[in-house]
Amino acid sequence: MVEKAEKAEEAEKAEEAEKAEKAEEAEKAEKAEKAKEAEEAEKAEEAKEAEVEYNLLFYRTI
Repeated sequence: MVEKAEKAEEAEKAEEAEKAEKAEEAEKAEKAEKAKEAEEAEKAEEAKEAEVEYNLLFYRTI
């Protein structure tokens, strides 16, 4: 009986460790996704600024 209890406890600990690992991986993936979105937003903002600058230069030459 003691062995069964110990095995059950070990299995529970392993399951908890696996859940924690999956949660950590999900958190890392979420952070990576947010970083990617932030980078894309920054690139879009830079493109928008470049377009405005181009338009200003273009209309000054007209």
